[in-house]
Amino acid sequence: LTSEDTLRLTVARGVQLPSLVDFGLQIPFGIYGPVVIAGNPGVRPSTVDNIELDYDRDLPAIHSSLRAALFAQRNLNLISQPFAVPPVVGPSGVPALLAGNVGGSDAAGVELGVKGHAQSGLRWQLNYAFAVTTDDTLLNKGSLLSSTIDYAHSVPRHVVTAGIGYTRDRLEMDVLGRWQSSYLDFLDTPGSLQLQSVEVRNYVTLDARVGYRLTDH
Repeated sequence: LTSEDTLRLTVARGVQLPSLVDFGLQIPFGIYGPVVIAGNPGVRPSTVDNIELDYDRDLPAIHSSLRAALFAQRNLNLISQPFAVPPVVGPSGVPALLAGNVGGSDAAGVELGVKGHAQSGLRWQLNYAFAVTTDDTLLNKGSLLSSTIDYAHSVPRHVVTAGIGYTRDRLEMDVLGRWQSSYLDFLDTPGSLQLQSVEVRNYVTLDARVGYRLTDH
């Protein structure tokens, strides 16, 4: 737009192909109880469509740049493992757990960030992201939790990252922190196909780095 303003539109599609397990797993009747567990040669690939609008603003007075981004994502034909879907009754009357496509999931959000450096060798960055995720699947209906495909609850809504670094001659030092809000994870229940939901509370992770450049090579 100007020498200091950039507007960027990104559109992308990704494809996840079914695995050999999804296509052809064969666990016969009786090994894990009175049920057949199998792959499904009719499983379709999952598709991920993503669109993002970014705005970058250079701030030369403080040797920094500001970025704002809006994004939306759509996932279709999510692939589920055989253990994570409700059973169906096969032609012979035997219950069957089959891999399959179980629906879709959407996400939308915003991201704001600033990063910069000073002539003294100091570097900094600060970033905030907010995302809302929704599911439209056949899974985890009612009180029965049978699948970890539950992005509406297992993706944190808020993420903040902040970092500071310093370079002097051949020495580099950096510290980076990341905070994220709470989300749900899932725990296997021994002897049952039922999953137990577990809240992972908000937490902070810290990383530190020190580097020394011996030579130019």
